[in-house]
This record gives sequence, structure tokens and C-alpha cells, in this order.
Amino acid sequence: NITGDFIGNHTVLEFNSNAKINGLDLGSCGGAIAFIDVYDEGDRKLLLDNSAFINNYSSCSSQIEGVVPKVNGGAIYLRNNTITTFNVNEGRKIKSYGNYTEINGAKNDANGGFLYMADSVLVNFNTEKNSSYIIGDGRSRYDSIASDATNNIINKNGKGEVVVNSSMEFYTGTLNVNEGNMTAVSYTHLRAHETRGN
Repeated sequence: NITGDFIGNHTVLEFNSNAKINGLDLGSCGGAIAFIDVYDEGDRKLLLDNSAFINNYSSCSSQIEGVVPKVNGGAIYLRNNTITTFNVNEGRKIKSYGNYTEINGAKNDANGGFLYMADSVLVNFNTEKNSSYIIGDGRSRYDSIASDATNNIINKNGKGEVVVNSSMEFYTGTLNVNEGNMTAVSYTHLRAHETRGN
């Protein structure tokens, strides 16, 4: 388990017109955490206890025509059958905000300012009674949640709440609200398949 906050971390990719690129998969992913099952063995687990993510970013500056590098997950980038769980203890209120991705100075919700999920990823938000996990502070193009496919899953568990004050427009996986409440301010634009429990 990891306990504590992630503040002011970043990944930066810079290259200019003198660089030579031959089929490389260039990327700047996961300003604070990049969790990838490199060997595709499945069930790789990351547990985060009462952890906030504040002012983290992933960015790239490219001067090569036609080259658009991968810049995903301003705070967190997850990939390849990994399982990540956010635990919030009873009575705690955790706020994550100020996270973004940026390519050539432009921020974009599609790249997951707070969280980007790639290829069969499972994320659990476990919030105990009278607790909350709050993502974003309402600023445009910050703290979004996004994914690259429909085989990603977010589960909201526990009697507490999750509040997303940012875009989920580019999250295309499944959202299961199994217990408690989850509020997404951009819900009208949410492309996920949602199920809601009792």
C-alpha cells in the first residue's frame, strides 16, 4: 500500500527538428505514477490509501512536423490489466486537483489530466462512510478522466462519495456505482456505460 500525497511531479518530453525518429513509440505518460504490466501477466495491483494528487503533469514539446507523441495521464497512467484501488478511510476528505497533460502548450481533456486508462484496466474507488474523494476544482482542461477503449472499468464502492469536478467525456469504459454516491459534473457528456447499484 502507498500512503501519502503526490504533489508537483511531472514527465517532460522535448525534441527538436534535428532529432531522428525511426518508428519509436515516444511518450510522456504518468506525471506522478505510470503503472504498466510490462510482461502482460495480469493482476498487477496498486493500492493508494488516502492519497491526493496535486499539480502533476505530463507534457511534450515537439518541433517535428507530423510527429504527435503520446502524452497521457497528467497524474496517473495505467495500462495492461493492472488493478488500482483508491482507499479513503471513514471521515476523510481527499482532494486531487491541478493535474493536466499538455502538447505544444495546449491542454486536452482527451489525454486524462488526472487519470488515463489504457487496455483493460480496473480502477476501484473505495470510500468508507462519511468520506469522499474529490477530483478537480472546476478548471477547464484539468483533472479529466479518459481512456483508450471500452474494456476499462471504474468501480465506485463503499458508503462514501466520489465527486468528479472535471471532464469524463473521453472515458469510454464501464462505470459501476456499486454503493454510495458518485457525481460527475460532465455527466451529460459521459460516453461510459454506467451501472448503478442500490
